[in-house]
Amino acid sequence: MAPPLDLGRVLGLLAVHDAAEALLGDWPRTVSELLPPGAKAAAESAAADRVLAPLSVFARDLAREYAAAATREARFARLCDRLQMGVRLVAYIASGRRGLADFAATLRRLDTTEFPAAADLHRDLLTALEFA
Repeated sequence: MAPPLDLGRVLGLLAVHDAAEALLGDWPRTVSELLPPGAKAAAESAAADRVLAPLSVFARDLAREYAAAATREARFARLCDRLQMGVRLVAYIASGRRGLADFAATLRRLDTTEFPAAADLHRDLLTALEFA
């Protein structure tokens, strides 16, 4: 059995993970396809540094941990971020929005095997997509 997650750390990771968006906005995955390899990640890292530097070294370290996904807490936070996108996706489709196939494909590709409770939600979202 896996050790319990440090939920305080997970919440910290989620609090800082979109810091770069304060300067850059929310770039879609397709931006990476139009930029040189690593350019999007480098821009997001520099923007996160600028936004988080006045807060603390700890805040910037959390953002780096999230980006690297090297800890269970970071992987869980990233999965939660993608699952919340799935919840919004189901709501958008149910309200009649179209053109969301890329988001649905991302949701279908999620690997939730590390976190069984997340796998249950993922399965429920996929079922809801079938009926939306």
